[in-house]
Amino acid sequence: MPRINTRLIVEIALAVTLALVLNLIPHSIAETFYVEIGVIPMILLSLRRGLKVGLLAGFIWGLLSIVMGAEILQIVQALMEYILAPISIGFAGAFRPRGRGQIIAASFVAVFIKYFWHFLAGIAFWGAYAWPGWSHGFLLVLYSGIANGVSALLTASLAAIVLVLIWYKQPKFFDIID
Repeated sequence: MPRINTRLIVEIALAVTLALVLNLIPHSIAETFYVEIGVIPMILLSLRRGLKVGLLAGFIWGLLSIVMGAEILQIVQALMEYILAPISIGFAGAFRPRGRGQIIAASFVAVFIKYFWHFLAGIAFWGAYAWPGWSHGFLLVLYSGIANGVSALLTASLAAIVLVLIWYKQPKFFDIID
């Protein structure tokens, strides 16, 4: 991991704070799907600083989400959705942004890993909120797949578009700092 310095601490704090604030903006669509715009600063930080910093920032983001009043049903659900899922966004740091292709790939890979955890939690813990008649068995798996798959696709698409636009307008934001 890179040497901890003031600039790194400030970057992590800014990205996590921005992610938390952006997630306060209403982002649900038809009460089933949602676009999580808070992933955008986290992906940008991961691309700039790399995998380890991205994973650490995701962990901090998750912990602060819990402190700010996350909807926790059980400890395992909290671990999956508020620790492992946000940490997963740090996997964007495995990509090095040499162009829009890497930025798009990083956005989709990181977001789909994150939503994999939400998919599992949807099956294990959120069945009561499924569409009527979809709360058991294969239909619950299908419901969680649809709800989290569409949400992941929307979130990753928006993140990729915004990050590519930033890359075109301010490519220095993507300068790699190790």
